[in-house]
Amino acid sequence: MDKYHSPISNKDLMQSLSSSQKGQGEANEFRDLDEMLNASELNKPWFVKETDVPTVEIDLKLHSPYPQSANVYDINAFFRYLDNPKMEAEIISNSKLRERDGIVRQLPGNSLRDISLVKTLISDYYYDLPSPVGGFRSIPSPKDYGVPRWEGTPEDNAKMIRTVAKATGCSYVGFLDLSDTRLGPVTNLFYSEMAVKFEDGIEDYKLQGLNTICYPRNCRYLIVLVPQMKSIYKRFGNFTTLATAGQDSTDKVLHLAKMMNFLHGIGYLGFEIRSPLPPLEIMTGIGEYNRTHGPPITPAFGNECLSGTFSILTDLPLAPSRPIDMGILKYCENCLKCAIACPSGAIDNDKLPSWEINTGPWNASNDHKGYKNNSFKCMEFIVNHIATGFRPRLMGHCMNCVYSCPFTKAKMLDNRLKALPNTVPLRIDRENTRHFWEIDMPEFGMMSILNPPEIDKP
Repeated sequence: MDKYHSPISNKDLMQSLSSSQKGQGEANEFRDLDEMLNASELNKPWFVKETDVPTVEIDLKLHSPYPQSANVYDINAFFRYLDNPKMEAEIISNSKLRERDGIVRQLPGNSLRDISLVKTLISDYYYDLPSPVGGFRSIPSPKDYGVPRWEGTPEDNAKMIRTVAKATGCSYVGFLDLSDTRLGPVTNLFYSEMAVKFEDGIEDYKLQGLNTICYPRNCRYLIVLVPQMKSIYKRFGNFTTLATAGQDSTDKVLHLAKMMNFLHGIGYLGFEIRSPLPPLEIMTGIGEYNRTHGPPITPAFGNECLSGTFSILTDLPLAPSRPIDMGILKYCENCLKCAIACPSGAIDNDKLPSWEINTGPWNASNDHKGYKNNSFKCMEFIVNHIATGFRPRLMGHCMNCVYSCPFTKAKMLDNRLKALPNTVPLRIDRENTRHFWEIDMPEFGMMSILNPPEIDKP
């Protein structure tokens, strides 16, 4: 007869049980508390199960590679799809009028200091800077010391990289082995501006002409990293939502540099791979697919992981992380809150997912069984009603889908600030937005034990 034991304190038990408001009915799937607590490792609450394949059906053989410049949230791509010079000119003119009107009237969220903060955080001087083709290599390598490179098991290496990721400010990290083609060729996801090849007999990357890059064949592991979200910014509406998205993107090059330098320092290669990131986050267990068809829902952030995620190709052997199932896709069948909250009608309200999800040339392909999201309609609403500029990126966002989601909850703030209403952005609570400047702001807008945010309650 099996014997189970749990020598844990009441505090440890209650912390584990309180990690989620759901899952009480699943407790009998654990034979004892040790099993439940062990399931909480790697930043995953005990109710999150690991699976062999994602909960969403994926067939990457059906994915047609496309250039990053085709993304509809790139304003230049949007105007190409719009294909109407007169409307384009009106949109640009109206956005400038909205910006000036907000400054003159000192509207919270669009005042001079608000606009200046956003433009500071997403200045085109450092926004989305590309990493060097060969990666960052600014620290000594083992060859410089005359010693062999680091060697470890794939499992130990994954644990090591996870530690480095956390030390440099990332909340989630996942690993993928490109030789695993059960879901189809992962390389189909790589943006098509630069063709990627893998070759035997080379020890580093090499360029073939202007549009092809070759990597050593043993560079078959992907590290997928999600920096910590600046949750405070996102709780104050349009302008601060953009501030965090911009800062996540500008910070990305710093995270890339740190991780690539670490890989170089222990004797391995690291190259940035640009691709649509939600599929990689889903396949590596960082989050789970959901109705919004955008960022996956993660155990800690919900679907707040809108930007800043990146991936690195390396020859360091890494044990792949597994997809997760926390019941999101099944929950989405009946929830519909994001679809109801979407002012543009872009989000599908069908009960069940489908393989027929393409809504236009701005969609990649019918490569998974999911929900339609007409991203052109989403962007059309934003540029016509919210945006106050477009350089270096879209100045304005909606976020109704994110904050209508039951799984999105900035726990550090919910007990301190009045929640934003789940209404169309045209009715944004500007008084709540004004509180942004009253907070004793923690570093980078993130949780800090030294400087927690506080504002006076009415």
